[in-house]
Amino acid sequence: MRQKLTYLLSFALAVVLMVLALRGVSFEQLWISLRDAEYRWLGPTVLVMVLSHWFRAWRWKLMLDHLPEARAESRVTTFRFPLYAIFISYMVNYVLPRVGEIVRVGSVARKERLSFSGVLGTVVADRTSDVLVLLLGFLSLIPLAHDKLLATYLRYFSPLISWAVSGYRLLFWAILAFCFGIAFWMVRRYVRKGEGRFFHIWKGFKAGFVSYLQTPKQIQMLVSTVLIWASYTMMVLFSAYLLHLDDVDSWGVQDSWVLLVIGSLTSMIPTPGGVGSYHVIIRWAMVSLWGFSDENAIAFAIVTHAAQMIVYNILGFISLFLQGETIFGLFQYTTPLKPDPTS
Repeated sequence: MRQKLTYLLSFALAVVLMVLALRGVSFEQLWISLRDAEYRWLGPTVLVMVLSHWFRAWRWKLMLDHLPEARAESRVTTFRFPLYAIFISYMVNYVLPRVGEIVRVGSVARKERLSFSGVLGTVVADRTSDVLVLLLGFLSLIPLAHDKLLATYLRYFSPLISWAVSGYRLLFWAILAFCFGIAFWMVRRYVRKGEGRFFHIWKGFKAGFVSYLQTPKQIQMLVSTVLIWASYTMMVLFSAYLLHLDDVDSWGVQDSWVLLVIGSLTSMIPTPGGVGSYHVIIRWAMVSLWGFSDENAIAFAIVTHAAQMIVYNILGFISLFLQGETIFGLFQYTTPLKPDPTS
């Protein structure tokens, strides 16, 4: 019941955010932006989108090959199963947020006969690597977009800070203290549960991070990481060309990287496939930092999000077919593989 309520709230949040994203937008101008787009750039956009996940599957395979059971049997992971699992996980996440990652782990664990916890550790390490890149990305915003960020600060955040230290500061700090108190209570609650979710996540993190650090092919790991994020950046750049953003502003690789980093905040909001949250963040960033019209900004968000959703769902279904799976059969992968009693 609790899980169903979580999914229901997630869908409700997506609807609310989508309404906010479209609020005040002229649908006539939005239609003109979509109608006049150069859709010949859609091909290169989809190509680098698919390549980014090919590189991600390559990096994941490098970690899977270094798991203890794989090394003990001197066997190499089949490349196609990690690739299929990635596409399937994205497809599932459009319906059930975060469940796709568990399906991804279980799928590879069963197909490759690897331990569920070991594969989980590699996925945690994979996501940890992404977080580290994004931390560097946010640091890079200081030299790359300091003028835009300063203008945004003066327009949006400076009045809030002024208000916080004015006559209402007592109420502001009381609310802030209450939020910190709730957060502290929740952390203590998880820590006290020895078998709680916190310890399972920490155990997986340790296992995966060790495999990440001890993988002998560190150069390939670094190259694959660079290629993943370069592909993401080019996907944003080609999408900008598609919607003629380079005609409105001198849009380039640097702008694409900045928008990519800011757009990554979408992953912190639990909506199905980033619906609503992606559109709100992209609209805010493009209007506030670059001065695009609301219609241009939301057109960019709609095209890029729709392209990803369509491609990931098509490739997810193809991957299901190639693995000989069904939609309902996916959820057998949400539970760890039981050990063989004869072993």
